Amino acid sequence: MMTSGIRRKAFCACLTATAFLFAVADRFPAPDVQAATIIGDFDGNGAVEFADVQLLTQYLTAQSTEIIASADMDGNAVIDAVDLTLLKRMVLTPQQDESMTVMVYLCGSDLETQAQQATNDMKEMLAADTSENLNLVIAAGGAEAWSADNAYVSAGNNYTITYNAKGIGVSKHPAQSMATADALATFITDTAAAYPADRYALILWDHGGGPMYGLCYDEVYEQMISIASLQNALDTAQIHFEWIGFDCCVMACAEVAYAVRDYADYMIASEESESGLGWSYTGFLNQLAKDPMTDTPLVAKTIIDDMISANRRYRMTATLALYDLSYAETVMYALYDYIDEVYGRYEAEGIAPIIAARSQAQDFGEGEYDLVDITHFATLLPTENSNALLEAISQMTLISKTYRIENANGMAMWFFENFPQDARYLDVTLGYYGIDATYRQQLQTMATAARTESTSSVAATDDARENNVLIQAFRRWFAGVK
Repeated sequence: MMTSGIRRKAFCACLTATAFLFAVADRFPAPDVQAATIIGDFDGNGAVEFADVQLLTQYLTAQSTEIIASADMDGNAVIDAVDLTLLKRMVLTPQQDESMTVMVYLCGSDLETQAQQATNDMKEMLAADTSENLNLVIAAGGAEAWSADNAYVSAGNNYTITYNAKGIGVSKHPAQSMATADALATFITDTAAAYPADRYALILWDHGGGPMYGLCYDEVYEQMISIASLQNALDTAQIHFEWIGFDCCVMACAEVAYAVRDYADYMIASEESESGLGWSYTGFLNQLAKDPMTDTPLVAKTIIDDMISANRRYRMTATLALYDLSYAETVMYALYDYIDEVYGRYEAEGIAPIIAARSQAQDFGEGEYDLVDITHFATLLPTENSNALLEAISQMTLISKTYRIENANGMAMWFFENFPQDARYLDVTLGYYGIDATYRQQLQTMATAARTESTSSVAATDDARENNVLIQAFRRWFAGVK
């Protein structure tokens, strides 16, 4: 989320080919439609059951061209794998009067100090409806100054703000860094103990820097949360989330998804830097207040649509997507296989063709983080395993929307471009949260070769990022752990 313009916050269907399902749905744009009185009751027997799942599966796999209007479970006028996911959940876990607790880790940083962006989003949260079965709990701190418009938070302390059917409650705590695993884990465990629920969601708000540089810069203590620290916090807290959302820049990366895969069912994140608008909070919180058990793809659709619409209004670029984390390991292993083949090409042909493909691929975060769209890169530099990688990403990415960004296909990865020297950090960062050692070494070796290549694409230096607070905090962290 930048303080002006760009913000430097900075069950998919159980079928073997989700991409094929979407193609089939497109092949039958005008199915024979039957009448229905109950959403999901495709055979008209008055109950939503497994037989209905079978009927929708047959349609999506082209075994039948007949489907009823209520097959459009998410209301987007397209019948696809997401609708099958929602129907399965309806059958397997019938909706009950259950509860949800949404946790927001609001690390204000210079985004608040310079432009009151944390305050603005907090106002959106507290303007939402609430209910007896929904609790919103916000941890706030990490900024040297807070807006005078904020009636609940001021500098010099940390705060917990709760919002539910009883109203707004505020607790003040002694100041401490929000950019530590202990602080995040304590917030999660304390919130879950005070507001137990059937489902939990976690939103991390602040700067984001992808798998290398982490997120949540606390400007008071000049610290950030590395992805290894994030994984440590989630492991310590031992709360399983329905979804984890990153209202941060450039966190929609395969490595990040892999790091959090055991702690949530879904992830919501952006490939690109977010504008100062960030997420729009009132809409989806109203949705959850009305029905805390609303299926995550429907909640995510609201979050994504509202965020893209707000940025379109001001003609600011935006990306946001929903991911099924049950595929995170599949994607990461497919990425290992793909990079193994890219490395083989490097050994056979040298680094030049790899640099050429990388320089054409869609990059994010103004090139400061060396994050590349996996699908675009693998299309420009195909291998025998690239199709398997693209299919895994397609299965994992349930919803992906962009505005004014070409070739943003939903999932990014770290791959050297402007700053190949950053590969020296790979073992200490990616290695800490379980990324394969051979994969890291191959990236390091190719990055070293790229540095010696005479090309403008790798000529930039770290001086270009001297004002990036998250990268500077990362370097301090990195120096401390070496």
